Amino acid sequence: MPEDLPTPEKSIQEIEKEHSIMRKMGLPKPTGEYAVGTFTYTVKDDRKEIMRQGGMRSVAARVYYPVLRESVKGLTKAVALSDNMLKGLKDTFNVVPDFRKNPESNLTECYLNANRIPGKKFPLIMFNHAYNSYREGNSCLCTELASNGYVVISVDHSHEAVCSEFDDGTVLFFDKTIKKKMYKPMIGGIITMLKLVRLAIFESCSQMMVRSLAIQLFSGKRIEV
Repeated sequence: MPEDLPTPEKSIQEIEKEHSIMRKMGLPKPTGEYAVGTFTYTVKDDRKEIMRQGGMRSVAARVYYPVLRESVKGLTKAVALSDNMLKGLKDTFNVVPDFRKNPESNLTECYLNANRIPGKKFPLIMFNHAYNSYREGNSCLCTELASNGYVVISVDHSHEAVCSEFDDGTVLFFDKTIKKKMYKPMIGGIITMLKLVRLAIFESCSQMMVRSLAIQLFSGKRIEV
């Protein structure tokens, strides 16, 4: 569950106050030796999309990678939350940051399509966002890792994310019916499990009764079970 989701201990007003502080402070700067480049890409699979009829499965991802600091001069920084992402957050949680007064606070420390370091290889980290989150939801962590010499691929989970943006311009928002789709196949298994538990309890009681009768038969003593 995302930390920004309102709870009895954290009111919407408190969350909005935290967002206000974030807008004023901006995102933290990475501490590693490298600057960070980023780009997005979409992988199209030949499997049918079971969550949405009539389409093929597509997976969107964002890549964070180390680059030389001198190579990012004059490049554009990536936006932290796109308009579509802001809409997805508002539709899902009814809370959304407002960057109109300070647009620069919505910029990350990643540079779009920065040149890679020729001949340099880095270890790869695959990052999966949480349910009801989005691929840029932990961009600060991914940026920090990239600045310290890692390539990070953050994979998007369509229909489970608040918003999924694909390179062809397609946008998918959180599917509020997904819980029913997830739990419906489990109902039969739960019913079967309850039947097995009931059967196990019945067999256990039957064995105790048989043992009690056997003891009474051979010892002549009456034992309460």
